[in-house]
Amino acid sequence: MNYLAILDYEHLDNAIFLKSFAEAIAAQNNTRGIILHGDSQYTDRLIQTGMLSDEARLRSIKDLNHRLVSLMADSGVAVVGVNAYQRNIISYNGSALKFDRNFLTKFPAGTHLLLSNLVDDERNQKPIAYNLAGLANNLFNELELDEIFIFSAKEADEIITQPSKPEVFNYDELDENFKDTSLPEDLHDLAVPFRLTTTRSFREIPNLADTILIR
Repeated sequence: MNYLAILDYEHLDNAIFLKSFAEAIAAQNNTRGIILHGDSQYTDRLIQTGMLSDEARLRSIKDLNHRLVSLMADSGVAVVGVNAYQRNIISYNGSALKFDRNFLTKFPAGTHLLLSNLVDDERNQKPIAYNLAGLANNLFNELELDEIFIFSAKEADEIITQPSKPEVFNYDELDENFKDTSLPEDLHDLAVPFRLTTTRSFREIPNLADTILIR
């Protein structure tokens, strides 16, 4: 299975979650994932030291990419960590994104790609932090991935593991309370089908039984 897993703003500042996430990937079989991330509350802490907000965000994302590579390597996960602007993997011309499909699709089976949302802005030749949900939408369509996974904002989301749970939810029909409590705030704008999961359920991928498809 080729998938996209998104690490949202809140989860990226949760050390217990990140360790469980790395262990979950290590437990998977026959998968190849792109793990997409942006920044976290680390950005705010950098701003408090006097750093400008844009500079702090770029620094935060780059540092997180390095830290996540080390974390996953410690759990035995084969991973390549890159920022999307490097080697023009993903670039933005002001109206559309362009992708290096060869790089994004040809990394070895069993190796996961840790990809930040820092894309190359062709207008001024410098990296910018692209909207996480918007980048995920484009990656899913461009690369024809099998699934997108996002992680419930609840540490233990009981609805995911209920035997009687619906297999599919329509996003437009979701209860607002469910959106607020289970869906990460920075991913509410996902415009493609995705699966809501927890790290416990994510361990079982490609078995999708304990995930919820939201479309």
